[in-house]
Order: sequence, then C-alpha cells, then structure tokens
Amino acid sequence: MSQQIQPTLATHNGTFHADESLAIFLLSQLPKYANAKILRSRDPAVLATAEVVVDVGGVYDHNAKRYDHHQRGFEETIDGKNKLSSAGLIYR
Repeated sequence: MSQQIQPTLATHNGTFHADESLAIFLLSQLPKYANAKILRSRDPAVLATAEVVVDVGGVYDHNAKRYDHHQRGFEETIDGKNKLSSAGLIYR
C-alpha cells in the first residue's frame, strides 16, 4: 500500500487577517486539501515546501499556486475597479 503525502497550505505568521483566513478555509473545503497541513511562516524556504501559498511570498501565479496580492504592480480585480485579496484570488 502506498503512503499518501499530506498536502500543505501556507500563509504568513504573526497577526492573521480575514483574507488569508478565508483563503485557507476555502481551500480546505476542497477534497484535495480537506486534511492539509497548514504552515504559518514568512521564511521563503518554508513557503517553498507548500503546495499552495496565500497572502505571502510576493508572487501571484495561479499555475504555481502562489496567491499573494501585496507586491508592486498587482492589478487583478474582480470588476475592473476593486483589487482582489488572497481570498478573492482563491475564489476566482
């Protein structure tokens, strides 16, 4: 019997905010991430080990499963006016 690898989700440590909390919650509703391990760190080496990273890391790249909205030049919107948070990026 093969051992299944537990997926990991990551967000920043320190004070939590509604956007990354909701993003992690939304992901945890998917069967693939229902039992995921959650990492809280700002260390790039730790974040690199996660399957999905939200609200930290300075990268928005859907293909790489990196969902930060804090970097300069981030312009993703839901309606052409309001920029998306990390939860909005996951929802979309």
